[in-house]
Amino acid sequence: MAPENRPFVSVVVTTFNRKELLKETISSILNQTYQNFELIVVDNYSSYDFSEHIRSFNDSRIKAFQNQNGGNIAVNRNFGIGQSKGEFIAFCDDDDLWLPEKLELQIASLNDDIIGVGSDIDLVDNNSEVVERRGEGNDLALDFHRLIQFNNVPLSSLLVRSTGLLFEESDAFFAVEDFDFQLRLTKDSGKAILRLGQSLVLYRVNTLNRNSGIQQKKNSLAVIKRYEKQLSTQLRKNLYQLIHYRIGKISLGNNKLGEAKKHFIISLGHVYWKNSRLMKILSGLLICYLPSYFRNRIVRRT
Repeated sequence: MAPENRPFVSVVVTTFNRKELLKETISSILNQTYQNFELIVVDNYSSYDFSEHIRSFNDSRIKAFQNQNGGNIAVNRNFGIGQSKGEFIAFCDDDDLWLPEKLELQIASLNDDIIGVGSDIDLVDNNSEVVERRGEGNDLALDFHRLIQFNNVPLSSLLVRSTGLLFEESDAFFAVEDFDFQLRLTKDSGKAILRLGQSLVLYRVNTLNRNSGIQQKKNSLAVIKRYEKQLSTQLRKNLYQLIHYRIGKISLGNNKLGEAKKHFIISLGHVYWKNSRLMKILSGLLICYLPSYFRNRIVRRT
């Protein structure tokens, strides 16, 4: 396909006070083997000279903006989408790195049944040495019902068809807005997101959000509630059970016993016959009632 006939991609990067990391991120995007793209960088008014930093790249493909997001990254992602001109939109956080062939392989993987393409990722240390692989190692087509079982793709790996869809900016969806975005995208289109079984993105371990925050887990309840009517009774119960179990487990690790007990008990209320998580929930609840010496020793080992 001639370069002028290749789909135009808008890449949206949001950033705040990560000057050196942003430099590496932008460089990894500019060095793509697929070159028909614009790079939209939206800064939340960093304390350094952002405009001068962007000018130093001397690349006309970069479109730089500053916009106040009030601490909600979804606001600036949506701002970037609003500035985009591409047939496709890709996202990258300011601490992640793309491998050179990322866009090339994703564009080549598109077909009429696919609304977006993501990939596996590698976690790397400060020397860009791989410390962990995240993914299945094989291509997976993730429709709405597979995605909602927490199989969403990492946002920095995601390329989607431009549909005008925006991220949810409500506080109730804070830190889970990308999960909700992928669910709405697949539900509204009736198509799947393809997750490529090779790593095309490097995530830094030292800046990685390991998705362990209690508030994030609680906000995922709002996501499941939004789509309750599309779920079978068993799947709905299983998802609520899993979330409350995870909140209970994190609370137990933080020695918040009242919170842990509450969520383990709620999780038990969603148990169904032959549930594989039942013993884990009961064990977690039992640990809450042990003397602190034994409880702390058990928690440290899990």
